[in-house]
Amino acid sequence: MILFALILSSILGWGLGWRHPAGTRTAAASVLFLFVVLLIAMWAAASWMPEWGPVYQGTPWLGVLLAGLFVTLVIMAVSAPDWRRYRRRTELEAETAAETMAVFGCFFWILIIAFVAMVIAGL
Repeated sequence: MILFALILSSILGWGLGWRHPAGTRTAAASVLFLFVVLLIAMWAAASWMPEWGPVYQGTPWLGVLLAGLFVTLVIMAVSAPDWRRYRRRTELEAETAAETMAVFGCFFWILIIAFVAMVIAGL
């Protein structure tokens, strides 16, 4: 699970160049953010999904990997990259960016709380 979360977050953060919507974050911070979200989501999926798929050392891994891929696609859909990151922003664009960050921060914490609750309920 940890390995899959690390691989998916690295591919998304470094391979595809995804950055945290704050725009000021480095690649390492973006990968860490993705790793935490994916790890908790995959852990919740592992505790709730029935065990199916190929088994490696007694652990079925395909369901967890598919859950991680799904969450990765949702993250990519919710936070499309801002290709205009390097140009100067007007005041209106700065306000819009601040509002976007506030919404994305709330989304992140609601998502983390929901996944942790799912993990606790699944145990």
